[in-house]
Order: sequence, then structure tokens, then C-alpha cells
Amino acid sequence: MTTVGKRHRPLRDEVVDELRKAILDGTYAAGARLTELAVAEELGVSRLPVREAFRKLEAEGLLEAVPRRGVRVTSATAEELEAVHEIRMAMELLAVRRTVRRRDPDVLRRLSDALEEGER
Repeated sequence: MTTVGKRHRPLRDEVVDELRKAILDGTYAAGARLTELAVAEELGVSRLPVREAFRKLEAEGLLEAVPRRGVRVTSATAEELEAVHEIRMAMELLAVRRTVRRRDPDVLRRLSDALEEGER
């Protein structure tokens, strides 16, 4: 994995994105146990953003907490992961629409920058 923190986003969001990508591309296989310390060292960050990322990915259904052992990558089916992805995309689209309605020039510029980066 690459070191996070290259963009101007909260570090926890960068860690979430890196972990989500690693789970979805199979870098972390279903059933793999992840610990805060190991992931933090791998990504070159402190344990706090990793802990926050674990919670978010657990809420998304990609990770499940294992008491006193960290977290484990869930063994969701492709259909389940697709459904989670579709729901997440719908929520993000709603958030963007609501944000655009405010017409804040700084926010619109940042959205435009994010779109350009995504296209690259």
C-alpha cells in the first residue's frame, strides 16, 4: 500500500480509502485479521486514524470487530458488496447535491478539484 496523507483531506478519510481499496482488491482477504498497530505502521500513520477507519469500515460491513483481537475482513458476497457500494454512492450523490445548492464558492471549487482529480 501507499503512504497516505498526500491530498488535503482529513487523514482518517485517506486511511478509510486505502483500507477500503485494499479490502476490495483482495490485498486483505476475507477473514484476514487486522490490528491497529500493524495497519498504522504499514500506512505510516498513528493508530487514531486507523481506529476511526476501522469503525467506519465496520459500519459499511467490510470489517467486523473481534473482541480483544482487532478486526477481521468480512466474507461478504460480491452482491452484498455491490449493494453497499450502490448505497454509499447514492448517499454521496445526495450529499453533493445538497452542498451544491448552498452555492458556496469555496465548496464548489473543492468539488470541482475533486472531480478533476477523479478524472485523472
